[in-house]
Amino acid sequence: MAAPVLRNSNRLSEADLVEIVKTRSQQHLLAISGRNTLSETLTDALMRLGDVNVSNALARNAGARFSECGYATLVGRAERDESLAEKLGLRLDIPANLLRELLTKATDIVRARFLTAPRPVVQARGTNAKPISAAPRKKIDYTQAQAEVLALNRSGKLNDSTVNRFAVRSEYVHVVAALSLLSEVKIEAIEPLIEPERLYGLIVACRASRLSWSTMTMIIRNRPGCAPPTQRELDQAHEVFDTLLLSVAQWTARFGADRMAAKKIDCAAAARQ
Repeated sequence: MAAPVLRNSNRLSEADLVEIVKTRSQQHLLAISGRNTLSETLTDALMRLGDVNVSNALARNAGARFSECGYATLVGRAERDESLAEKLGLRLDIPANLLRELLTKATDIVRARFLTAPRPVVQARGTNAKPISAAPRKKIDYTQAQAEVLALNRSGKLNDSTVNRFAVRSEYVHVVAALSLLSEVKIEAIEPLIEPERLYGLIVACRASRLSWSTMTMIIRNRPGCAPPTQRELDQAHEVFDTLLLSVAQWTARFGADRMAAKKIDCAAAARQ
């Protein structure tokens, strides 16, 4: 049976697909793993019989739904597969407790990669919501905000409650400036973290800045142009925040800044060619 048929045909019932999974080759399983939607029954069957390529295909398929057992299986396999760990870390639907386990087991580099990478963003809040990318923001001048937070810091007044107040008032120019100063990361690396798809990177910056979860919550909830977070997003965010040691968060924040700088250099070099 041709791979395009297995990936796209609406004539194949779930029972048909499960039977194919049980009786056909890994190539057939890989093709099924690329279908637009996959039920928990199908993903359970695919993971039970599929190889590493099938696991990776399922992890990057936003339309695949996993049972708790299925997700636990993927997280277990991710301990030996860095590519799989990165893909799982970017999924919006991974249970918070398994995200914690994934963060704990991942190597420093892999953890840093998916914490600083852009994640999908859901436009609507329904079951069939599709991921979208955020529109780019206008260029902002941070000069005055940087001067103000530097003065607050010198007088010992740039603290958790001050940043919390900035967030509550939606003074995000000051939030960005404060995070940059407290985490010792350049403004250019902190500014994109306010975007919807950079939630994990924002958590890293806040943790590296020694902020509390209460302040982190205010920053997440009041980001300009961002829809309110779902409970699942908050649960995932809390697990990331609690799991990250200060030293790991500080290293990850600098790793993300270095990656961003390297990408800018690569883009500039490509533009000159």
